[in-house]
Amino acid sequence: MRLADRPSRPRPTLDRRHHHRRGVCAVRAPGRGGRRHHQRGPGRRGGGDRRRRAPRLVRHRRRDRPGRRARPRGRCADVRGGGLRRLDRRAGRGLLGAGGGRGAPAGHAAVARARLRVHPHLDRLRDPDPVRPPVTFLLADATGTGGLARAVIGTANRLGRHRPTRLAGLVHRGGAQGYTVDVPHEVVHTERRWSRQRGPSQLVPEDGLLSAESDRALRRWLGRLPPGILVTTRPSLHLAAATWAPPHVRLVGWDHKNFLTRYASGWLGDVLDRAVPATSAWVVLTHADAVDYRERLAPARVEVIRNALSWPPAEEPAPLEAPVLVAAGRLAKVKGFGRLVDAFAPVAAKHPDWQLLVHGEGERREAIQRRVDRLGLSDRVRLPGYTTDLRAALRGASAFAMTSRAEGFPMVLLEAMSQGLPLVAMDCPRGPGEIVDDGRNGLLLPDGDVDGFSRALLALVEDAGLRRRLGDRAWRDARRYEPAIVTAQWLDLLDSLS
Repeated sequence: MRLADRPSRPRPTLDRRHHHRRGVCAVRAPGRGGRRHHQRGPGRRGGGDRRRRAPRLVRHRRRDRPGRRARPRGRCADVRGGGLRRLDRRAGRGLLGAGGGRGAPAGHAAVARARLRVHPHLDRLRDPDPVRPPVTFLLADATGTGGLARAVIGTANRLGRHRPTRLAGLVHRGGAQGYTVDVPHEVVHTERRWSRQRGPSQLVPEDGLLSAESDRALRRWLGRLPPGILVTTRPSLHLAAATWAPPHVRLVGWDHKNFLTRYASGWLGDVLDRAVPATSAWVVLTHADAVDYRERLAPARVEVIRNALSWPPAEEPAPLEAPVLVAAGRLAKVKGFGRLVDAFAPVAAKHPDWQLLVHGEGERREAIQRRVDRLGLSDRVRLPGYTTDLRAALRGASAFAMTSRAEGFPMVLLEAMSQGLPLVAMDCPRGPGEIVDDGRNGLLLPDGDVDGFSRALLALVEDAGLRRRLGDRAWRDARRYEPAIVTAQWLDLLDSLS
């Protein structure tokens, strides 16, 4: 009998015998037992017959979780992980909703309805939302211990609980990881191969972090990015992404300095003028910066998202009884610790029991120590170095002092507020003026007013009631910067770009 004369074979139907132990569902041809069989017909071999295969036993395996019995499954929707899975692809059927579909066992619809009652959010599977694209944060060095690394890593960790998120550092200078990273992370260009001797960057020659080799590594890495959103955190990285990232990647620039500092340097301003218009959103830390960027780079989309606290506010303010003033930050010229030492000298003369602790490390450590020794404050001012428990260091003090020459939006002020410490800060460009409410949660002095700063420190040292009043208000104001609030702002921005 010729193949064309044979009766048509019935279409494969669901095998309702479910193999519970192995977690297998089967689709078989009725009457054939799911076994292979052959039909003969015209073919290439010997001018003769061609082997034709009936539908094979199709098994859809699943990894059973330890301690759980496999659920019986046929051509039903797989609702694990918040998505649907097409089980019968060859037949072009089987994309079912939570209630099953034609040909599915009746028990499956009941199981699906029961799951929806237990997990109401799965009801969205009836009309699935598009998958959120992944978010990648790119910073200079993910192993750093400064405020920028703390802000970026903390934000990535929190967003990773809501959508696919990963972290990438351009280089790794060695040493242990400064902050805990809870999301997948990688290094774009290893430090062992990186050297300025191989030639400066062709993209941004003025940036000492980059080289010709790092340019090549960065270009390759950007070219391999999947569709999604890339958040860059440094001017040269903004420009690299704008130049080399593929069109399917949406760019978000996140600036951690202030507008005035950026444009005080000619080459940095030029880099930003070229990079910012190519971004889908430009995130800044203060409203004053947003106004300046909108005026200069219109129609770029500029958003204000504050830095978040690294931890929730304390359950109650610190006692503020220890004779200790505290400061923290990188020991660099921009942080102005030299003028803090000068301002503390009159306080030490009038109150010999009070101390100043400056936590941090940096290239200006020896210069600051020489200044301390010259003023005769060796036993009153201490530089204990980088601390792994800043929260305890803050809680053991009675006030926090900041004399920076420039800031973005200093996280250390927020962290001091979270412990109920009153703030004393110079109004440098630009962050302290939007955090310190003079006379309510701290004392704000004009930038560079060392004498006024000394008087403010003396006021707090001599008036315990003032310390507690300002500290209590600072502790309450810290709730504006709770991680959940800032994370929601980031999610709103990223969802608007998806």
